[in-house]
Amino acid sequence: MIKIKNFYSGIILLFIVVSACSQGFEKLPESQIDQSRIELAKNFSDNYFTALKNDQYYEFHDEAIEALSKNLTPEKQKQAYQSIKDLFGDYQSLEYVEAWKSSGAQGMTIIRLKGSFDEDKAKPEIRVVLNEENKIAGFWIKPWADELR
Repeated sequence: MIKIKNFYSGIILLFIVVSACSQGFEKLPESQIDQSRIELAKNFSDNYFTALKNDQYYEFHDEAIEALSKNLTPEKQKQAYQSIKDLFGDYQSLEYVEAWKSSGAQGMTIIRLKGSFDEDKAKPEIRVVLNEENKIAGFWIKPWADELR
């Protein structure tokens, strides 16, 4: 239990968390979901985890805010992936589940994905937060919960 607690504390410190996850957000109906935003989140997440699985690192371009790309250095990426691997095994794939939009003026969208890993039966959540400019402003992995938290 301590290993899991330390893992999640470390991941949260490594990844940028933009705002309170469920406060001020509403689930988007399928008819209002921008498919290009989902594809951006899926492609980024898959490329990120695939690079790390292959003992490389993800090279940021202009898809993320500067604070996120500067904070996720190659060393931090590899450390975080090792913790993820210790808990869940190697990354295999992901699937889109749902999208949430901020109800305020922030213009943030949360894309919730379920990740598949070698040793994980529960499929953790991979969460990608996109800002108004379609830039990744937040990114992390956590245990899956049916309700957004």
